[in-house]
Amino acid sequence: MYYVEDRTSTCVETIAACPIKRVAIVRYHNGREYTYSNVPALAIINLFLNSSISLGFWANKVKRFKGVTYKETGFNLYSKALLGV
Repeated sequence: MYYVEDRTSTCVETIAACPIKRVAIVRYHNGREYTYSNVPALAIINLFLNSSISLGFWANKVKRFKGVTYKETGFNLYSKALLGV
């Protein structure tokens, strides 16, 4: 996984993604974390190469691609429990 966390975003804290596995993990500033599957490899590569892309814009656009699925993973702030991956 490669991390993108050096960009300012009002909603996304960091994104970890792998173009080979076509997976992206998006952590939002509110603490919620989502794992996106079947993300186009070109979209992930574009995120890494184009430093002007907003992390929030990218995450919002990717989840609308056909075939992309996502589920909440990580730490749930409300129940204080780890969620299954």
